[in-house]
Amino acid sequence: MKLQAMIDSISPDVRDLAIRLMKSEDFFSLKEFESGYEAFIKVEGGILLPGAVLEDGSVVEYECQCQSEYKICIHVAAMILGIQKMLQAGCCDYHEAIEKSDP
Repeated sequence: MKLQAMIDSISPDVRDLAIRLMKSEDFFSLKEFESGYEAFIKVEGGILLPGAVLEDGSVVEYECQCQSEYKICIHVAAMILGIQKMLQAGCCDYHEAIEKSDP
C-alpha cells in the first residue's frame, strides 16, 4: 500500500492519538535502518518496537507488538506519520526531521 494511502486509511481517532503520542516523551525515537524503519515507544509495562519496510514509496510490511484490535494501531500510525515527516525532510531520524522542518 502506498504510504499516503496508508496514512489516509488511518481513522481520525487513531490519527489524533498517534499525533499526541508523537509529541510526547514516550515516543523515544524513529530511525531508518538498512532493513527498514523502527520506532522505540514507551508504553505502560515496557517498550514497543514497531517496524515498517518501504519499497518504492509503498509500505510492504509493518508490525507492532501491542496486539491491538485495530488493523493500524496507534503505534504504527505514529510511526507511519513519522516516516512521512522524515521523507519530506530527507532525514534518517525522526527528531532530526522535526528540528529541520520546525526551526
